[in-house]
Order: sequence, then structure tokens, then C-alpha cells
Amino acid sequence: MRQRGALSTTMLAILGLAVGVGGALALVAMRSKGAQERPGEAAPPAAPGTPARRDGVRPLRPEPEGGCGTIDIDNPPVLALNLVEDRINFGILKQGAQQHIDVGFENRGRSELCITKVHTGCGCLEARLVPPGKKRFAPGEKGVVRVVIDTHDREGIVQKDVNITSNDLDRPLVRIQARADVSRAVVAAPVAVRFGSVARASPTHGVVFLRSPKDDPPWEVTRVQGSWRQVNGETVPYTFKVEPVEDARYRKIKVTIQHPGLTKMGHQRDPLVIETTHPERREVVIQSFIEVLQRITPKPKRAALGYVRSGGRSRVARVRLESGLSDVAFAITGLRVEDPAGRALKGVLAKHQLDGKVPVVEIKYDGTPLPAGHMRAVVVVETDSRQATHQPIED
Repeated sequence: MRQRGALSTTMLAILGLAVGVGGALALVAMRSKGAQERPGEAAPPAAPGTPARRDGVRPLRPEPEGGCGTIDIDNPPVLALNLVEDRINFGILKQGAQQHIDVGFENRGRSELCITKVHTGCGCLEARLVPPGKKRFAPGEKGVVRVVIDTHDREGIVQKDVNITSNDLDRPLVRIQARADVSRAVVAAPVAVRFGSVARASPTHGVVFLRSPKDDPPWEVTRVQGSWRQVNGETVPYTFKVEPVEDARYRKIKVTIQHPGLTKMGHQRDPLVIETTHPERREVVIQSFIEVLQRITPKPKRAALGYVRSGGRSRVARVRLESGLSDVAFAITGLRVEDPAGRALKGVLAKHQLDGKVPVVEIKYDGTPLPAGHMRAVVVVETDSRQATHQPIED
């Protein structure tokens, strides 16, 4: 869009006029399971090594998920955790810390214990067998499940489950409740700054709150530094201001971060490093998000009129001009048709009207006799919006 005093222009690219043979003109803008045993049929043979029952008949229990084999129901395995009430507590942690707790267990049954799966329902918590890959435990054998917590994107009380699936007949699924309090030193909340949707090169701001325990020594924010490098190799030059916030439990401040704006379109993510004077947390790293939109967007960006006969008629191509941002209101004040070099072009007619509240540009071949061949045209739309700046659109 080209700025002209109070007017600005939006470029609508139209794929070219093309005239074919005969003077035609075109404007280019379960996994399947095995069959179950049927009543009256003989049971399939048990896997080799399956212990026999006292009556000499081998037990036939469905094989647990994970390939653990059949289970001797008279001498089953027993998973016993070295925990009280199946709970673990990481205590009070710093935001951004990683810590682990090893949970011991023992097979107190009389046949082989097979652990088929260890998993959690949260990305901040990871659980795995130690050593990795070992899942079978003989009677009396002990093992370890390592639970690791990552508090980078967490604040306050974190409470999640660790799930252990095994061939224990009485407890095939064991849940361990893991708990942590992420409140030590400086804590950011929320854990990401969202600058929202803005126009190209438009400044914006986001807010994050930092807090620490009330009895911590006084501290302050000294710098906010971005990590993502722009085309020129420089990081985004953020500025900020700090305001104290009254809180009965914490020393708390509000940090308003000013974003100068970007010219690159689309979604952008930039990890922010907030530097502080707190002795236990000199740097607070959080994510930031911004979406850069066009103020006025033609939809579609290309219009095609198809093949037409020279001097004849063409279909009408319609292009909607939509506001990419809610605070942009505009009206069309003028239209003109140019070739890619910016010179006036005959043969294409453009006019505009409203479709509800959305301006629509209608484009068609006006019947001017033209030689056979291909042609490109650009429709320049002038608006009354001072906010609408030049936006290059593919032709």
C-alpha cells in the first residue's frame, strides 16, 4: 500500500491477461486382535515355561499389554512400592530447576513381575525404569522408577500422577502422586508474555509478574533481553518499566515489557531473559509470543478471469478487503488499474461495493480489443485509512 497524504493504497495483484488461439483473452489473478476362543473349542497350548497348576492344567490368562506372557493365577507377581500412601514430595523448588526422586519397588510375588509401561500425564514430569529397558523382575528382585520434575514452565503448587502398569493381578495400574511447590527465589507468573496480534512495525506491550518470598532480601529487575535475532543480526530492543504490587505473602512486582514491533509477518516466539539482582536467581527466562498481521488483507490475493474472446465478455472476479486487526476501519476512496511497471492499463475494469460491512472489489475485462497474448495487471486500491501502510502482495 502506498501512502498519499491522508490516503494509502493497497496493491491487489491479478494474474495476467492471456489471449489464446482465436483471440481469446484471460486475466490471471487396532491393530487386529487374534480370534477369541469359542465355546466348546480346545484351549490353545500355553507358552513354553508357563508354570502348571496343581491340577496339572496350565492357567490361561489373557497376555498383558507389552508381551509379558501368561500369568500363573495361583502364584502371581506382586508389585510393592517403598512408599507411604503412594506419594512423593519434591518440596520447595526454584522455577527452572530439575530434580529427581528414585522410587524403589520389589516383586514380593512367586512369579516374574513384568512392568509394561511407566508414564506421566504432564510434560513437566518424566518417569522411567532404571536401568532403562529392564522390565522383568524375578520374585524377590528389586527395581527403581526414577521420577524427574522440570519446573521451567511451572509456578506454585504442581501436583501430577506417575502411572505404573504391570502384570500384578490385584493392582495392574499403580498411581503415584507427585507434588512440588515452585515458590523459591524469583518466580514468574504467567510463565509467558503474550504481545497479541499487531500490525507490522507497530509497538505493543505485555505484562509479567515476578514474586519471591516475603523474607527474601530486596531485589530489582535490571534488564530484559531477547534471544531471537532479526535479519540484521540484532536482537529485539525491549524496554520495560516496573511497578510494586501489594501482596500479603510475597514480594511482588509488575513488569511491563514494551515490544518495538516487527516487520516480519506471522507468528514469532522469542525467549526473554529478565535479569535481576536476586542472589538465588539472577536470570528469569520466559517465552514471549507475538503475531504480526496485515492491517488490510485482500482475499484472495490473486484474481483470475479465465480465457475470453477479444472484444467479448469475461466473468467477474471478486476480492474482499478485510481488516487484519480489529482497530482498523477504512473505506475505499479510489481504484485504478496498472501494469506491473506502474503504468495505466486499458482492458480491465475495477469497481467496488460493500458486502455487508466488508469492501469488495469487482474486476472484469471491459471488452477493449486487445492482441492475443498474456497480460498482467495490478489493481491499486486507495483507502482513507492512515493506519494502512504499504503491504507487498504476491502477484
